[in-house]
Formats: sequence, structure tokens, C-alpha cells
Amino acid sequence: MQDTKYVIGTVKNTIIAQDIDAMKEYLYTAIVVDGNNPARQQGMYGEYIVLEFADWTTNGTTSLFEVNNEFRGKPKSIVVMKDDAVSRHHFENTIGVRLDLKKVGKEEKERIISISSFASS
Repeated sequence: MQDTKYVIGTVKNTIIAQDIDAMKEYLYTAIVVDGNNPARQQGMYGEYIVLEFADWTTNGTTSLFEVNNEFRGKPKSIVVMKDDAVSRHHFENTIGVRLDLKKVGKEEKERIISISSFASS
């Protein structure tokens, strides 16, 4: 049953990610998975909002799920935010996170994007 819920959730998220209007109220998240993985080794834990991933940014219209597939097994840098703190991480291969979508509303998404813009300047 757990596998079925995961597949349904993945399909739903893929559909949402392709809808530009719907994505105005969603953010991508990276949830650090259990075990000894590169994200844990860099001190990451829990859920992060993904602000940048390789050449993808929150302002783009490309699905992060697609970009993630392109960068599997390749070096990549990510910028994430947790509790309004922005951090940058580099990974040579795998990261150790599960990507997901989180509904936040337009105003909250704009607030988060403004924090990330300020932090990167």
C-alpha cells in the first residue's frame, strides 16, 4: 500500500509541476532521507525548500523533477532554505534527498523568493 501511495503522489506532483499557474502556489522541497548519505554528511536533516538546483531556479518554468533526472550521477550545487536560513551545498554525485512539492500560497512563495534573492546578492 505504501508503494501505491508513493506512485500516486509522484504522478500528482508531476502533473502539478507541469502547470505554470498551479506552481505559483507551490515550492519544491528536498527531504533528507535516512541513512549515511552525502546530505547527512554535510549536516543536513529534515525538509528544505529548494531555491536553486544546478541550473534551475525558483523563477524558472522547468520542472525540478526533470532537471533532477538530467543531473543524476553528475556534480551539482543546490541552494536550500530551512527556517529562513539559506545555505549552499555541492555534491559530486548523489545527494540523499527526496524531492517533493509543498503548497504554500502565492504570498508565502513570494516572501521566500525575496529572502533567497536577498541572500544570494
